[in-house]
Order: sequence, then structure tokens, then C-alpha cells
Amino acid sequence: MQKKSKLQKITMKKRLLLFICLLFLANSIYATPQKIRLGIYLMSISKFNFSDGTFVADFYLALKSDQDLPEGLKIDAMNGQIISREIADNTPKYKIFRYKVACNENISYRSFPFDSHTLSLQLEDNVLDQTIIIFEPDDKLLGVDEKVGIIGWDLSKKTSHKVNTHFYPNFQQKYSRYTFNVTLNKPVTASFIKGVLPCFVIVCGVFMLYFMNPKEPKDRINAMASLLIANVILHINSTAGLPPLSYLTIQDKLMITNYLAVLASIAVTVILIKNMPKNPEKLPKINRNAQLIVYPTYVLIQVTNILWVY
Repeated sequence: MQKKSKLQKITMKKRLLLFICLLFLANSIYATPQKIRLGIYLMSISKFNFSDGTFVADFYLALKSDQDLPEGLKIDAMNGQIISREIADNTPKYKIFRYKVACNENISYRSFPFDSHTLSLQLEDNVLDQTIIIFEPDDKLLGVDEKVGIIGWDLSKKTSHKVNTHFYPNFQQKYSRYTFNVTLNKPVTASFIKGVLPCFVIVCGVFMLYFMNPKEPKDRINAMASLLIANVILHINSTAGLPPLSYLTIQDKLMITNYLAVLASIAVTVILIKNMPKNPEKLPKINRNAQLIVYPTYVLIQVTNILWVY
């Protein structure tokens, strides 16, 4: 009986030990990942290169949690290179880091010269995946310093941030990625004066030539050829700061419409020259009909090009 009792005690201990191991294993498998609230306070944006989308961001990153923050926490920049990283506040549940990051942004130039670009900062822990930590954006930690600005651009003080899951198929792992966005806008007045106004000045010069005596068209064609060359030079200079693109910008469309208007006017002048010896009385009518066709067509196309921005 004593041997039997001892065997039962040993069996109970084994069962209890097995139950504890299974409980520990289940807890490790189904453990809830730690939620970390975070936000960025932007201090400055410098060295913004419009042609390749690079810039340097200086900002504070604040992290908060209801539990002690993990020891191995290391937030890395996913769309740039960290220049410096310093800890400004260090408590178990609340940390603030000062970052300086050289970033790259994939910029679209379709709306040039009426540009509006969103610059983003993408942050992710390079060790702890989503089974361990999950980021949550905290609006109370979000902000932009009032002195932040970029020469030649209007910086929107309204920022946004979000968190999404980034999956790495090669490693079959999911990571929580935090994204901070700030918007840059090109001043409308500057865009109009430097981009749109010169186009209209050239075409106005072309259209004024229609008021010359249609019975003397040879004087007109030389002036139109000069304005065509001016249009080409303006186009090259206005888009010189852009990288090679596979699509047309608004500026390209404006200038191409100018080309069509100038070439159409040259074609009208050639028709006038050809009809001058045989039918000089028809020249005023041809000139007037050309005006009725070229003027409204040009205005309609250019208005469509500008409204395309909005």
C-alpha cells in the first residue's frame, strides 16, 4: 500500500509539472503583444532636393506604454538613413528620442508647376515583430514646431500619422510600421508667374500678329518663328530641374499647347502667302476664320490643362 501511495504521489507531481509546462507554453504562444503609443514632433526639414526627393528631417519620437517598454526596442528609419539618434527622456514606460534622418521620398511631378508633395517618415523596429509589439498612433504626441519651413514652399501645419502592418514574405514575419506625413505646397502665385504667365505672353504675341495686314503675311512669319524658338527655350528652362520622366507634367502640357498654337499660326501664314498672288481678296476672310478657330481652341485646351490640377 505504501509503495502504491508513493507511485500515486509521483504521478500527481508529474501531471502537475506537465500542466504547468503546457500552461507556460500556451501563454507564450498566445501572449498578447505589447501596445506602444507613439508620435512625432517635427523640429525641422532641411536640404530638400526637389529633383530627387531627398530631405533631412529632425524630430522627436515619443513612445508610451502601460507596461515597461521592451529592453531591445530599436526604432529604425525604413525610408532613409539615420544620421544621429539620442535619448532625451528615459523612463520605464515613457521614452523620447531625438532623431536626425536623411530620407528619400518617391515624388510625383505630374502637377508641376502646381506641386503638392507629401513627405513621410516611416519607422519600424528592426528586431521586435508584431507578435511582441504593436504600434498605435497617439495624436497627443503629434506635432510640428511653428518655426519649421522650407524656402520656396508652403508647409502645411496639419500633419497625419498612421500604423500599418508590413509583411516580409521571405521571413514570414509581420512588423508594425509607423508613418508620419507632412505636406509641402508650391505657392500658387509663384507657380503662375514663373510657369503659366510666360506661356501666355508668348501666345499673346503670336495672336497679336493676326491683326497685322493679312495682305502682307511675309512679315508675320519671321516674328512667329522667333516666338516658336522662345517657346522652346522657355520649355527647356522651366523643366530643367526635373529628372527624366515617363509622363507629361502640367508644364509640359501647357508648352505643347503653345507649340500647337504657334505652328497652327505659322500654317495659316503659309496659306496666306500661297493665296496672296491668286486670291488676295480672300486673305482677310482666311485670317478671320483662322482667328475664330485658333483662339477658342487654344483657350479651351489650356483651361483644361490647368483644371486638371484640381
